[in-house]
Amino acid sequence: DQTQDALAGFKAFVDTNSLATPANTAASKATNGAATAATAATSAANTATASATPPLAIASSPPPPDVQACADNSRELSQSDILCRVPRGGLAFVSLANGAYSELGINWALLLLPILAKVGHEGRAFLYALDDAAVRAFLKARLPTVRQSTAAKHNPLSMSTDGFRWEPGAFRDYGVTKADVIVWLLKAGRDVCFSDVDAAWVKLPYQLLQSVPDADVLSGTDCLHVPFDADRSPRPHSVKNCGHQPGSKWSAWFNTGVMLFRGNQNGNQNAIDVVLEWRDRMAAVKGDAQIDDQLTFNQLVGTVWSNARNTKGAAYPNTFRNFYPIRAAGDNGRTIYDGN
Repeated sequence: DQTQDALAGFKAFVDTNSLATPANTAASKATNGAATAATAATSAANTATASATPPLAIASSPPPPDVQACADNSRELSQSDILCRVPRGGLAFVSLANGAYSELGINWALLLLPILAKVGHEGRAFLYALDDAAVRAFLKARLPTVRQSTAAKHNPLSMSTDGFRWEPGAFRDYGVTKADVIVWLLKAGRDVCFSDVDAAWVKLPYQLLQSVPDADVLSGTDCLHVPFDADRSPRPHSVKNCGHQPGSKWSAWFNTGVMLFRGNQNGNQNAIDVVLEWRDRMAAVKGDAQIDDQLTFNQLVGTVWSNARNTKGAAYPNTFRNFYPIRAAGDNGRTIYDGN
Protein backbone atom coordinates (compact mmCIF):
# COMPACT_ATOMS: atom_id res chain seq x y z
CA ASP A 1 0.00 0.00 0.00
CA GLN A 2 2.84 2.39 0.80
CA THR A 3 4.37 1.72 -2.61
CA GLN A 4 1.09 2.55 -4.33
CA ASP A 5 0.61 5.64 -2.20
CA ALA A 6 4.07 6.86 -3.09
CA LEU A 7 3.15 6.97 -6.77
CA ALA A 8 1.14 10.09 -5.97
CA GLY A 9 4.26 11.73 -4.59
CA PHE A 10 6.17 11.81 -7.85
CA LYS A 11 7.62 15.27 -8.39
CA ALA A 12 9.04 17.36 -11.17
CA PHE A 13 11.56 20.07 -10.61
CA VAL A 14 14.19 22.06 -12.43
CA ASP A 15 17.42 23.98 -12.22
CA THR A 16 18.27 27.13 -10.28
CA ASN A 17 15.42 29.62 -9.99
CA SER A 18 13.40 27.80 -12.62
CA LEU A 19 9.88 26.48 -12.25
CA ALA A 20 8.69 22.92 -11.93
CA THR A 21 5.26 21.53 -12.68
CA PRO A 22 3.18 18.53 -11.61
CA ALA A 23 3.27 15.11 -13.19
CA ASN A 24 2.28 11.56 -12.46
CA THR A 25 4.78 8.80 -11.81
CA ALA A 26 6.11 6.20 -14.19
CA ALA A 27 7.95 3.88 -11.83
CA SER A 28 7.57 2.56 -8.31
CA LYS A 29 10.36 1.56 -5.97
CA ALA A 30 10.48 -1.92 -4.53
CA THR A 31 12.12 -0.71 -1.33
CA ASN A 32 10.22 1.93 0.64
CA GLY A 33 7.85 2.94 -2.12
CA ALA A 34 9.48 6.29 -2.79
CA ALA A 35 10.58 7.44 -6.19
CA THR A 36 13.44 9.94 -6.18
CA ALA A 37 14.26 13.56 -6.42
CA ALA A 38 16.39 16.62 -6.25
CA THR A 39 18.11 19.41 -8.16
CA ALA A 40 17.65 23.11 -8.06
CA ALA A 41 13.95 23.70 -7.78
CA THR A 42 11.29 21.22 -6.85
CA SER A 43 7.62 20.81 -7.30
CA ALA A 44 5.17 19.24 -4.93
CA ALA A 45 2.66 18.01 -7.47
CA ASN A 46 -0.30 15.75 -7.01
CA THR A 47 -1.21 12.75 -9.10
CA ALA A 48 -4.85 13.70 -9.54
CA THR A 49 -3.93 16.90 -11.37
CA ALA A 50 -1.26 15.25 -13.46
CA SER A 51 -3.31 12.26 -14.48
CA ALA A 52 -5.79 14.60 -16.12
CA THR A 53 -3.17 15.44 -18.75
CA PRO A 54 -4.11 13.85 -22.09
CA PRO A 55 -1.87 10.86 -22.92
CA LEU A 56 0.97 11.51 -25.31
CA ALA A 57 0.52 9.75 -28.64
CA ILE A 58 3.75 8.17 -29.91
CA ALA A 59 3.68 6.43 -33.26
CA SER A 60 5.43 3.08 -33.42
CA SER A 61 7.68 2.63 -36.44
CA PRO A 62 10.49 0.26 -37.47
CA PRO A 63 14.00 1.48 -36.68
CA PRO A 64 15.99 2.93 -39.58
CA PRO A 65 18.76 0.80 -41.14
CA ASP A 66 21.56 2.45 -39.16
CA VAL A 67 19.80 1.58 -35.88
CA GLN A 68 19.29 -2.01 -36.99
CA ALA A 69 23.06 -2.26 -37.47
CA CYS A 70 23.73 -1.42 -33.80
CA ALA A 71 20.86 -3.46 -32.34
CA ASP A 72 22.84 -6.60 -31.48
CA ASN A 73 22.48 -7.42 -27.75
CA SER A 74 24.72 -10.49 -27.89
CA ARG A 75 27.82 -8.32 -27.37
CA GLU A 76 28.89 -5.44 -25.18
CA LEU A 77 27.63 -2.12 -26.49
CA SER A 78 29.93 0.82 -27.17
CA GLN A 79 29.25 4.52 -26.75
CA SER A 80 28.77 4.69 -30.51
CA ASP A 81 26.09 2.00 -30.25
CA ILE A 82 24.25 4.05 -27.62
CA LEU A 83 24.29 7.17 -29.78
CA CYS A 84 23.18 5.09 -32.75
CA ARG A 85 20.17 3.74 -30.87
CA VAL A 86 19.06 6.97 -29.20
CA PRO A 87 18.72 9.99 -31.50
CA ARG A 88 19.78 13.45 -30.37
CA GLY A 89 17.03 14.78 -28.16
CA GLY A 90 15.77 11.26 -27.44
CA LEU A 91 15.39 9.77 -23.99
CA ALA A 92 17.89 7.11 -22.89
CA PHE A 93 16.80 4.79 -20.06
CA VAL A 94 19.72 3.63 -17.90
CA SER A 95 20.48 1.68 -14.76
CA LEU A 96 23.69 0.43 -13.15
CA ALA A 97 24.48 -2.81 -11.33
CA ASN A 98 27.31 -5.13 -10.42
CA GLY A 99 27.13 -8.91 -10.21
CA ALA A 100 25.62 -8.84 -6.72
CA TYR A 101 22.56 -7.06 -8.13
CA SER A 102 22.45 -8.64 -11.58
CA GLU A 103 19.11 -10.39 -10.95
CA LEU A 104 17.50 -7.05 -10.09
CA GLY A 105 19.08 -5.56 -13.20
CA ILE A 106 17.59 -8.30 -15.36
CA ASN A 107 14.19 -7.72 -13.74
CA TRP A 108 14.48 -3.96 -14.41
CA ALA A 109 15.12 -4.60 -18.10
CA LEU A 110 12.51 -7.31 -18.58
CA LEU A 111 9.81 -5.02 -17.19
CA LEU A 112 10.90 -1.90 -19.09
CA LEU A 113 11.80 -3.26 -22.52
CA PRO A 114 8.30 -4.55 -23.45
CA ILE A 115 6.78 -1.16 -22.57
CA LEU A 116 9.36 0.60 -24.74
CA ALA A 117 8.75 -1.91 -27.54
CA LYS A 118 5.11 -0.80 -27.76
CA VAL A 119 6.31 2.56 -29.12
CA GLY A 120 9.26 1.21 -31.08
CA HIS A 121 11.85 2.36 -28.54
CA GLU A 122 13.11 -0.95 -27.17
CA GLY A 123 16.64 0.00 -28.23
CA ARG A 124 16.75 2.99 -25.89
CA ALA A 125 17.34 1.18 -22.57
CA PHE A 126 20.79 0.22 -21.28
CA LEU A 127 22.17 -1.75 -18.35
CA TYR A 128 25.58 -0.46 -17.28
CA ALA A 129 27.52 -3.43 -15.90
CA LEU A 130 30.02 -2.53 -13.19
CA ASP A 131 31.96 -5.82 -13.15
CA ASP A 132 32.56 -8.98 -15.18
CA ALA A 133 29.85 -10.93 -13.34
CA ALA A 134 27.22 -8.38 -14.35
CA VAL A 135 28.45 -8.36 -17.96
CA ARG A 136 28.12 -12.14 -18.15
CA ALA A 137 24.65 -12.20 -16.59
CA PHE A 138 23.23 -9.44 -18.79
CA LEU A 139 24.70 -10.79 -22.02
CA LYS A 140 23.45 -14.29 -21.23
CA ALA A 141 19.94 -12.81 -21.01
CA ARG A 142 20.54 -10.92 -24.30
CA LEU A 143 19.98 -7.57 -22.62
CA PRO A 144 21.53 -4.25 -23.76
CA THR A 145 24.82 -4.25 -21.85
CA VAL A 146 27.40 -1.48 -21.47
CA ARG A 147 30.59 -2.16 -19.50
CA GLN A 148 31.28 0.69 -17.08
CA SER A 149 34.39 1.18 -14.95
CA THR A 150 33.87 2.31 -11.36
CA ALA A 151 35.77 2.92 -8.15
CA ALA A 152 32.92 1.23 -6.25
CA LYS A 153 34.44 -2.11 -5.35
CA HIS A 154 32.65 -5.07 -3.80
CA ASN A 155 34.50 -7.01 -1.08
CA PRO A 156 33.56 -10.66 -1.67
CA LEU A 157 35.04 -11.74 1.68
CA SER A 158 32.80 -9.54 3.83
CA MET A 159 29.80 -8.78 1.64
CA SER A 160 29.29 -11.73 -0.66
CA THR A 161 25.57 -11.09 -1.16
CA ASP A 162 25.06 -7.35 -0.66
CA GLY A 163 27.83 -6.00 -2.84
CA PHE A 164 28.89 -2.46 -1.96
CA ARG A 165 25.46 -1.20 -0.83
CA TRP A 166 26.35 -1.28 2.87
CA GLU A 167 29.87 0.07 2.49
CA PRO A 168 29.41 3.87 2.60
CA GLY A 169 32.56 4.84 0.73
CA ALA A 170 32.00 2.33 -2.06
CA PHE A 171 28.31 3.21 -2.36
CA ARG A 172 29.22 6.88 -2.70
CA ASP A 173 31.70 5.92 -5.42
CA TYR A 174 28.78 4.23 -7.15
CA GLY A 175 26.98 7.60 -6.99
CA VAL A 176 29.94 9.26 -8.70
CA THR A 177 29.81 6.62 -11.44
CA LYS A 178 26.07 7.20 -11.84
CA ALA A 179 26.72 10.92 -12.32
CA ASP A 180 29.49 10.20 -14.85
CA VAL A 181 27.12 8.13 -16.99
CA ILE A 182 24.39 10.79 -16.84
CA VAL A 183 26.77 13.64 -17.71
CA TRP A 184 28.20 11.82 -20.73
CA LEU A 185 24.73 11.23 -22.16
CA LEU A 186 23.64 14.82 -21.50
CA LYS A 187 26.74 16.23 -23.18
CA ALA A 188 25.96 14.01 -26.16
CA GLY A 189 22.59 15.75 -26.45
CA ARG A 190 20.49 12.88 -25.12
CA ASP A 191 17.89 13.17 -22.39
CA VAL A 192 18.35 10.70 -19.55
CA CYS A 193 15.98 8.67 -17.43
CA PHE A 194 17.93 7.04 -14.62
CA SER A 195 16.34 4.51 -12.30
CA ASP A 196 17.78 2.10 -9.76
CA VAL A 197 17.53 -1.60 -10.54
CA ASP A 198 14.84 -2.05 -7.87
CA ALA A 199 12.47 0.20 -9.84
CA ALA A 200 9.58 -1.51 -11.65
CA TRP A 201 8.42 0.43 -14.70
CA VAL A 202 4.70 0.37 -15.46
CA LYS A 203 4.38 3.45 -17.70
CA LEU A 204 6.77 5.49 -19.83
CA PRO A 205 7.54 9.06 -18.71
CA TYR A 206 7.04 10.73 -22.10
CA GLN A 207 3.78 12.32 -20.99
CA LEU A 208 5.53 13.59 -17.87
CA LEU A 209 8.28 15.23 -19.90
CA GLN A 210 5.77 16.74 -22.28
CA SER A 211 3.85 18.25 -19.36
CA VAL A 212 6.91 20.06 -17.97
CA PRO A 213 8.76 21.53 -20.99
CA ASP A 214 10.73 24.00 -18.83
CA ALA A 215 12.03 21.40 -16.39
CA ASP A 216 15.70 20.49 -16.64
CA VAL A 217 15.73 17.85 -13.90
CA LEU A 218 12.73 15.85 -12.72
CA SER A 219 12.25 13.36 -9.93
CA GLY A 220 10.25 12.39 -6.86
CA THR A 221 10.31 12.50 -3.08
CA ASP A 222 10.17 10.28 -0.01
CA CYS A 223 6.71 11.58 0.91
CA LEU A 224 4.24 8.76 1.63
CA HIS A 225 1.38 10.89 3.03
CA VAL A 226 -0.78 11.40 -0.06
CA PRO A 227 -3.47 13.73 1.42
CA PHE A 228 -0.90 16.06 2.94
CA ASP A 229 1.15 16.04 -0.24
CA ALA A 230 -1.89 16.86 -2.38
CA ASP A 231 -2.61 20.00 -0.35
CA ARG A 232 -0.48 22.81 -1.77
CA SER A 233 -1.91 25.54 0.46
CA PRO A 234 0.72 27.64 2.31
CA ARG A 235 1.39 26.49 5.88
CA PRO A 236 4.50 26.12 8.06
CA HIS A 237 3.63 22.71 9.53
CA SER A 238 4.85 19.64 7.65
CA VAL A 239 4.64 15.88 7.82
CA LYS A 240 8.03 14.15 7.82
CA ASN A 241 9.53 14.01 4.31
CA CYS A 242 6.50 15.88 2.89
CA GLY A 243 7.32 19.53 3.58
CA HIS A 244 7.24 20.77 -0.02
CA GLN A 245 4.36 23.24 0.26
CA PRO A 246 4.91 27.02 0.33
CA GLY A 247 5.76 28.26 3.80
CA SER A 248 7.15 24.90 4.93
CA LYS A 249 10.14 25.22 7.25
CA TRP A 250 11.45 21.64 7.24
CA SER A 251 11.50 18.10 5.82
CA ALA A 252 11.25 18.62 2.07
CA TRP A 253 13.17 15.41 1.41
CA PHE A 254 14.11 13.93 -1.98
CA ASN A 255 15.07 10.43 -3.09
CA THR A 256 17.48 9.73 -5.95
CA GLY A 257 16.31 6.34 -7.28
CA VAL A 258 14.31 7.68 -10.25
CA MET A 259 15.44 10.84 -12.03
CA LEU A 260 15.04 12.46 -15.44
CA PHE A 261 17.40 14.97 -17.03
CA ARG A 262 17.11 17.06 -20.18
CA GLY A 263 20.15 17.22 -22.44
CA ASN A 264 21.95 20.27 -23.79
CA GLN A 265 19.69 20.94 -26.77
CA ASN A 266 19.68 24.60 -27.80
CA GLY A 267 22.70 25.27 -25.60
CA ASN A 268 20.85 24.56 -22.33
CA GLN A 269 23.50 23.42 -19.83
CA ASN A 270 21.35 23.56 -16.70
CA ALA A 271 20.98 19.83 -16.11
CA ILE A 272 24.67 19.26 -16.87
CA ASP A 273 25.66 21.90 -14.33
CA VAL A 274 23.49 20.28 -11.66
CA VAL A 275 24.91 16.80 -12.25
CA LEU A 276 28.50 18.04 -12.38
CA GLU A 277 28.11 19.74 -9.00
CA TRP A 278 26.39 16.64 -7.63
CA ARG A 279 29.34 14.53 -8.81
CA ASP A 280 31.92 16.95 -7.44
CA ARG A 281 30.27 17.05 -4.03
CA MET A 282 30.30 13.25 -3.78
CA ALA A 283 33.86 12.89 -5.04
CA ALA A 284 35.11 15.39 -2.45
CA VAL A 285 33.99 13.16 0.46
CA LYS A 286 36.64 10.66 1.56
CA GLY A 287 36.55 7.50 3.66
CA ASP A 288 33.43 5.86 5.04
CA ALA A 289 31.50 8.97 6.03
CA GLN A 290 27.75 8.30 5.98
CA ILE A 291 27.18 10.57 2.98
CA ASP A 292 25.67 9.02 -0.13
CA ASP A 293 24.31 10.32 -3.42
CA GLN A 294 20.86 11.01 -1.98
CA LEU A 295 22.04 13.05 0.99
CA THR A 296 24.45 14.92 -1.29
CA PHE A 297 21.65 15.80 -3.67
CA ASN A 298 19.49 17.13 -0.84
CA GLN A 299 22.43 19.23 0.34
CA LEU A 300 22.82 20.62 -3.19
CA VAL A 301 19.16 21.64 -3.37
CA GLY A 302 19.18 23.04 0.16
CA THR A 303 16.68 20.79 1.88
CA VAL A 304 19.25 19.95 4.57
CA TRP A 305 22.13 21.89 6.09
CA SER A 306 25.61 21.29 4.69
CA ASN A 307 29.17 22.50 5.18
CA ALA A 308 30.39 20.58 2.12
CA ARG A 309 33.51 21.56 0.21
CA ASN A 310 34.41 20.75 -3.37
CA THR A 311 37.38 18.70 -4.57
CA LYS A 312 39.54 21.86 -4.45
CA GLY A 313 38.64 22.56 -0.83
CA ALA A 314 36.37 25.55 -1.44
CA ALA A 315 33.09 25.71 0.46
CA TYR A 316 29.82 25.48 -1.42
CA PRO A 317 27.14 28.10 -0.76
CA ASN A 318 24.86 26.98 2.05
CA THR A 319 21.66 26.71 0.05
CA PHE A 320 19.79 25.56 3.18
CA ARG A 321 19.62 29.15 4.40
CA ASN A 322 17.80 30.20 1.24
CA PHE A 323 15.54 27.18 0.80
CA TYR A 324 13.31 27.53 3.87
CA PRO A 325 10.68 28.77 4.29
CA ILE A 326 9.75 27.43 0.89
CA ARG A 327 8.67 30.01 -1.67
CA ALA A 328 5.97 29.39 -4.24
CA ALA A 329 7.13 29.64 -7.84
CA GLY A 330 3.74 29.19 -9.47
CA ASP A 331 1.00 26.69 -10.24
CA ASN A 332 -0.93 27.40 -7.04
CA GLY A 333 2.01 26.46 -4.87
CA ARG A 334 2.76 23.12 -6.51
CA THR A 335 6.03 24.54 -7.80
CA ILE A 336 8.62 26.03 -5.49
CA TYR A 337 12.10 27.58 -5.67
CA ASP A 338 15.24 25.81 -4.53
CA GLY A 339 17.87 27.40 -2.32
CA ASN A 340 20.33 28.51 -4.99
